[in-house]
Amino acid sequence: MTEIQLYDRVRVVTSRFAGEGVVAGMVGYVVEVYPDGEFEVEVSEPSTGETVAQFAASPADVERDEHRG
Repeated sequence: MTEIQLYDRVRVVTSRFAGEGVVAGMVGYVVEVYPDGEFEVEVSEPSTGETVAQFAASPADVERDEHRG
């Protein structure tokens, strides 16, 4: 498995962020990598680019998303 890095596209794999409007399966981008191994992830509305949520996620909350379409 490849380690998640800054600016990687990631898919949310948990419902932990549902209160912020983010459900499992949504895609976001890593905008910061913290020293403790967590990531700041920004999820945007695909059609408008408007930010839906930005949150700190653990490696268990997201996975790299290689799909580009």
